[in-house]
Amino acid sequence: MRIGTAQALADMTRDPERWLYTLSDLADPIRRGGLSFYRTAGGMAVISDYDEETAVRLYGADPELLEEAASDHAVSPGTRFCFCAGLPEGKIPETAGGHRLTERAGSRTLERYGLFGAPAVPVRADPPAGFAVRELREADRAAFPETEGWRKLDKQLDSRAPGDRLWLAVENGDGTPAGYLWCAEAGRAWYDIVNLFVSPDMRRRGIGKALISRYAEEARIRGRRPYYGWALSPESAALARFMGFRNIYGETVSLWAAD
Repeated sequence: MRIGTAQALADMTRDPERWLYTLSDLADPIRRGGLSFYRTAGGMAVISDYDEETAVRLYGADPELLEEAASDHAVSPGTRFCFCAGLPEGKIPETAGGHRLTERAGSRTLERYGLFGAPAVPVRADPPAGFAVRELREADRAAFPETEGWRKLDKQLDSRAPGDRLWLAVENGDGTPAGYLWCAEAGRAWYDIVNLFVSPDMRRRGIGKALISRYAEEARIRGRRPYYGWALSPESAALARFMGFRNIYGETVSLWAAD
């Protein structure tokens, strides 16, 4: 059943952690045709109609939900379907709403490996021996290594929003940066991780855990809740679970609809 924005908003605000990103989308001014919502007993579907593409996100493994959402007038060849909470009947359907669903690149495409909200039981992790975690200073940029990950950060720093915060992991001796965590304000209650990066030669030492621990502690001090967000690799998902973040959705599978 298609529902209006007001009803969808009422349903989502009962569990804002689960719907944080969709609630943020409601304020996005660049949509062409806005958002459409469908609800069945098995979940909710959100259709985002943008100039560059239309995407259907299904929060529920319900064939009826897929069928109704795929019949929406905004769905056309090229529309992306994201199954955020499992596949209907445990498999990829061949057709829905008069569209034939074909897999991207001829294979099942896993783009995300879970969405994680606030920690159920926060895990504290101190920096490994020889390292410290502190807030980023403007002077630190001159010491960034000449590698892709750090060059990318340097280019993005000037676009920070006023509420963004960054923590840097550095070696105690010479202050060489080893990793960083960038978070942003999300709504009134959350700090959402924008990016977590550890230099490849510094990984598997506990630096990422220490950055997350510091970020989560600071979020609580400032009256906000830490939000891990989407894990983009199995390793990222494992890290979120280890640090106590609540698993909201499992893997996300993206397909294309084609006639």
